[in-house]
Amino acid sequence: MDKDMELLLTGTGFLVAGTFFSAVGATKVLVTREDDGLAFVVKGNTIEGIGNSLQAIAREKLVEDREADEKELLAIIGCWFQAGGNAANAIANEMILKGVEEKAGLQLNALGSGIQTVGGSFEAFGVQDEGKGVVLGAALISLGSLLDAISNLYILREKEDKGNSIAVAGTYIEFAGALIAFAALTQLIQSEEAERYHNSNHMQES
Repeated sequence: MDKDMELLLTGTGFLVAGTFFSAVGATKVLVTREDDGLAFVVKGNTIEGIGNSLQAIAREKLVEDREADEKELLAIIGCWFQAGGNAANAIANEMILKGVEEKAGLQLNALGSGIQTVGGSFEAFGVQDEGKGVVLGAALISLGSLLDAISNLYILREKEDKGNSIAVAGTYIEFAGALIAFAALTQLIQSEEAERYHNSNHMQES
């Protein structure tokens, strides 16, 4: 497997793990109505941020020997945006968990998720050449992040039950998006390797 594609797949794997932790944490907050589930969300955001960073680095490496086109640049920028958004979310949820400036934490959380939404949209547009599954995965992550941003606005208005319900929906949509992207990227890599193997054999025969 190409090392850069392997790094891209590893980054996407981190997203699967991170969104899973976030979904578990958000569900716990909704069910127990306690903030202790936010510890899982913080861990999830941190893992997601690492995954986004690995994806961005991998995409940069894939084009380092040539000039990137507009779509490739958008995909790279989108990954970095999502990394920044997840970092903001991790800090915000830690603030809420510790009861330090809770209102500011919710506002920062909404902002972080908003940044992720924009980043996911950029990535979805930028990865069109990688197949429908990778595009769908990025689009779902963007949608899930948007719902998370909206959930924080509801909580700020003291509509916690509705806000937490929306947050749970958002995290599961993000988890689904990460899984779809991982599966699609795995299939893409396998197809490219099979094509290279076929071409190599064809050249040897001729």
